[in-house]
Amino acid sequence: MKGKRDELAALRKLREVSSLLADEPDPAKLVPLVLDQAVALVGAERGFAILLGGGKELEVAAARNIDREEIQGPEHKVSRSIVGRVAQTGKAELILDAASDDATKDIASVKLLKLHSVLCVPLRAHGETLGVVYVDHRYTKGEFDKEDLATLEAFAVPAAMALDAARKRAALETSSAELARRVETVTRLRAELAERYREKSREANRLRDAEAARGAALVEGEFPGVVARSPAMKRVLALVSKVAPSDAPVLLIGESGTGKEVLARALHALSPRSKGPFVAENCGALADPLLESELFGHEKGAFTGAVGTREGLFEAARAGTLLLDEVGEMSPNLQVKLLRVLEEREVRRVGGHERIAVDARIVAATHRDLEAMVAAGTFRSDIYYRLNVVRIEVPPLRERAEDVPALLDRFLTTFGKGEVTIEPQAREILLSYSWPGNVRELENEVQRLCVLVGTGGVVRPGLLSPAILGVMGSRSEPVSAETSPGELWRLEDVERAAIERALRRANGNKTVAARLLGLAKTSLYNRMEKLGLHGAEGT
Repeated sequence: MKGKRDELAALRKLREVSSLLADEPDPAKLVPLVLDQAVALVGAERGFAILLGGGKELEVAAARNIDREEIQGPEHKVSRSIVGRVAQTGKAELILDAASDDATKDIASVKLLKLHSVLCVPLRAHGETLGVVYVDHRYTKGEFDKEDLATLEAFAVPAAMALDAARKRAALETSSAELARRVETVTRLRAELAERYREKSREANRLRDAEAARGAALVEGEFPGVVARSPAMKRVLALVSKVAPSDAPVLLIGESGTGKEVLARALHALSPRSKGPFVAENCGALADPLLESELFGHEKGAFTGAVGTREGLFEAARAGTLLLDEVGEMSPNLQVKLLRVLEEREVRRVGGHERIAVDARIVAATHRDLEAMVAAGTFRSDIYYRLNVVRIEVPPLRERAEDVPALLDRFLTTFGKGEVTIEPQAREILLSYSWPGNVRELENEVQRLCVLVGTGGVVRPGLLSPAILGVMGSRSEPVSAETSPGELWRLEDVERAAIERALRRANGNKTVAARLLGLAKTSLYNRMEKLGLHGAEGT
């Protein structure tokens, strides 16, 4: 019974030791730990962990005595013959008295070291010898027996597996380090691209500012750069007028191209901060690391390519307004950092420790449904409520048709310098189009037309984009850029379709339809009578 209890105790000890080894992932710490446990298990005076190096040569990786003290010059204190034999054969050796054993007594190292009791077991994992564990007693013989041999052999199995796993982890970490170096290179290249982007962005801002200055002559009321003939836009401007004097955050919601940035600039121009800078950034245009650096700035050396300290846009917008365009595209990670800035009114640059106070009014803009994103868990509710203090919904251009004639004339003045004219039929098609791309699409179309016809040119229906001509549906064949006498009937179809479309949008009200088409009411009546359209009389 006592022998069985001893056997169970030994098994429990081996299990504890195995668990201890499995919990240590660092090879540099694992090797001494293996050796300490081996010495303790068999009560050896000294122990040596001898492993195969990169050149497949045996090297002493650790050497400890029973008090876990390191042994100096360990490579000269073991029998390399015994070690080499065990490593080569993969078989453990138990030597009761090396000085008198026929197999070892003539070995020079045995004589020199005056060895007696020696126990040496191989460390093997997945069919490969990793090295050996060598323990001894120098001054007494017969200190080890077959039970010690069996114990150390049993211990060597989990020890070798743990060493093998630790080595593989280290190799993987080395690969990861190489990958990190490559990532660093990519980051540097991205930083260079970001600098180019900032240069382009600054140039674009200068152009936008210049455009805003040129548009001063087109100011409607007190709102710079804004066209508002429709009731929907007039309601928006009334809200802008109320909000502008405060510092409350504003959230602009609307489809792409509806003019959210123009409204943000109007907010800034009408606010007490108008003498400060207006700074805008598209949160969907940059990857996270670049956007973080752009918004919060960075310290010199914060990342590869950060050759100097640079303030972020929160700092650049001090005493002014910061527009976070397309804020719905911001990643969850940056949302957290933005929330901290909004709550604390402080930024910490990338790679920096100093907290820098910021003073910028925040205007956010997005075409996304942020409430749905909050419900889906893709946009943080706390940051949504921080930004959504005052919500302004910008209507799409199809809901503000009264603005289209004024916008069309404005862009003709801007790009055609007042020297480009549009044929009535072409104008009617433009006014009856729904403009799914909103103001931006209208602006781009007019710019394209002005480039095509040149100074003093005339825009004819055939020059319009295919998408716009598509409002004709199947009523006519495609209209070519050059109109011959035999094709004039197509222009009548174009005019008829434009009037019918305007009447549908105006629910049959000819006064409203005339305004949509940019015509006097009597001119609309005359055209309808000429084209044989029913209901030429009436309101």
